[in-house]
Amino acid sequence: MEERVSSRGTLWCAAAVLLAPMLCRAAPAIDMDNSVSQCVDVKLDSPVQKKGKLVTHAQISMNRELSECGCTSRQMAYHVVDAKGSLVTHGHFTLLGDTRRQLILGRKDRASAPASLKLWLGCAGA
Repeated sequence: MEERVSSRGTLWCAAAVLLAPMLCRAAPAIDMDNSVSQCVDVKLDSPVQKKGKLVTHAQISMNRELSECGCTSRQMAYHVVDAKGSLVTHGHFTLLGDTRRQLILGRKDRASAPASLKLWLGCAGA
């Protein structure tokens, strides 16, 4: 009887070790290309899943007016590509001073998200 309990425990531990990477997969690494970094600082939180989408919160601080960086409006654009360079998603928002924005990084959950993503941020209208 004791041998059966031990075998079950061993099987449970083996299953946990095999499934752990899928259950505890880290959020994808995000490489950011901020084309207006002279005017805008962006700090990203770790991505989280929210209603079937992979999102991050961005704390955005303006150092200078966007017009000094070549922007013709306060409209900011972003797009996300995967490691292969395929477009994952894109979006835009209006920047009015320092703000916190939620950026959608994809429509997949963390478990099926690519290991790395590249986020480009810049002027919506050059």
